[in-house]
Amino acid sequence: MRRVLPAVRSEIFSIRIIEMLRVKNKNHGLTLIELLVTMMIMGIMIAIAVPVIRPPVDARAVKEAAQMVSTALASARTRAIETGQNWGIQLEPLDAAGRQAGTLHFVQVVPPYTGSGTVSNGSFSGLGNYANGGGMLKLNFQGSEYRYPDDNTDGTLSYDPPPDGTYDFQFYPAPRKSAAMPMQLPSRAVIDVGLSGWGDAGSCFTPSAAIPVKITFKPTGEVDQIYHGAVPGGEDVVERVHLLVGKPGRTDTSSTDPQENHLLDGEAIWVSLDPRTGAVKAVENKPDSDVDIARTWAEE
Repeated sequence: MRRVLPAVRSEIFSIRIIEMLRVKNKNHGLTLIELLVTMMIMGIMIAIAVPVIRPPVDARAVKEAAQMVSTALASARTRAIETGQNWGIQLEPLDAAGRQAGTLHFVQVVPPYTGSGTVSNGSFSGLGNYANGGGMLKLNFQGSEYRYPDDNTDGTLSYDPPPDGTYDFQFYPAPRKSAAMPMQLPSRAVIDVGLSGWGDAGSCFTPSAAIPVKITFKPTGEVDQIYHGAVPGGEDVVERVHLLVGKPGRTDTSSTDPQENHLLDGEAIWVSLDPRTGAVKAVENKPDSDVDIARTWAEE
């Protein structure tokens, strides 16, 4: 019996050693099948989690973008006051239609140029490098204003040119981009240029990739001019300016789906600018198909 016990003990010890080796070997890694199963489970978990996580992430991006727009407007106004010159921001288009903007550039307004030039066969010569960057041309300091896009290399007048001859001119350059660092909005947020505008009567900017929207301030801190596709030479504004910040691609105002129409998205944000005081405030959008109602809510 005594001889049997050591043998049994030896057998038990051997079994334990084998089990320990098996455990040790398992700790060295996973088999190919185990790895594939693990990856499949992780893929399923990610697919379930993304739709849950994405909405809060998108909403945060919109709030961050609205804050950046407010900061850019305030910074441009401060520059105008401190330098005694007109400064502003430009909404850089993201698409060919100019409907969405994702970058804010600081722009500076330079004084108008005056001189003398000639009109021949509907084209004007005499501006030289003054026309670089575009602007508005007025002949003999009166009458029609002619838009000069920055790609107007031959001096063609935009419409109804005057008779051939020599004219005194006044050229109002479009606000020029400054060397100041532009502000890039989060990739999950844009400014809806087509729904942005001024007042609560549905006055909207005319989107144009060739003529980005610009908002400029006087040295007094008041809003000076707004520039957009319909008025490239700028126009005065006495009502609040509204910029609608939302998620990319939701520019179909005929849609009843909040996923396609910013007006119906309660997470979109109106950034409103008082033209007299320069005060900026941000208000969450009140979902409604009528832009007038949405802006009235933003002004209250």
